[in-house]
Amino acid sequence: MGGFHIALNYLSLLGKKYANSGLEDLLIESGVYAAGTTSVLMLGKSYNRGIRAHKLSMEALFRLLWQAFLQWLENRSAEVTTQDKQNLIAKIQECQRCFKENESIRKSCEAVVNDMDALTSLLTVFKSEGKAKSKLFSFWEEYIDMVMILLQFIKAERTGNWNLHLSSTAAMIPHFFAMDRTNYARWMPIYLADMHKLEVRHPKVFKEFSAGNHSVSRSQQPFAEVWTDMALEQSINLDSKSKGGLALTRKLARLG
Repeated sequence: MGGFHIALNYLSLLGKKYANSGLEDLLIESGVYAAGTTSVLMLGKSYNRGIRAHKLSMEALFRLLWQAFLQWLENRSAEVTTQDKQNLIAKIQECQRCFKENESIRKSCEAVVNDMDALTSLLTVFKSEGKAKSKLFSFWEEYIDMVMILLQFIKAERTGNWNLHLSSTAAMIPHFFAMDRTNYARWMPIYLADMHKLEVRHPKVFKEFSAGNHSVSRSQQPFAEVWTDMALEQSINLDSKSKGGLALTRKLARLG
């Protein structure tokens, strides 16, 4: 199944689920997009604009969630000491410094990730409590999760990560069922089952896919690989839709 068309349909169901929720008003009133453009991207008809709109909306909601989490954390100061907070902040600042000065950030970022296990656990507890107390919290938290699934799906192709492609595809399937996307709900589980059997049935194909060759790189730049159907849309299909070229005719005299 073509990943580009899966992403477009996922954008469509995302727009359908959150229609009339205030998301369209948020995009229009903030000046991100005009009313006509917003209506189109909510239908999943514009890939680039749709991805940008949902990324901005998700980030805005996550910032609000993070502010509420910090306030919640202040009331549970016994679980995270002041020293722990200062150590984590120092490592984050070191990671930012390395990034700005074009130094190697791998070690500094790994140090941040290793120290965030406790914080991540607390964030999970905060989300669970929020969902139990408020249906509105649960509603928008699910939106953040759905957008994150889409971004993981895109990342899988951009980086050629086959395992991430399979896991993000599996995470999408329940949403296709929930929003009554019959064709994708019916065929994506079959597609996923076939892909999981590649190692046994077609080991050579599995080896190539595991090496990142399930996506297409047209520029050889990092994080620039695309789905095969997107590559077709950008090349062969695009040429067939453009003006010009030689028209076929049965009358050879017209070619003279």
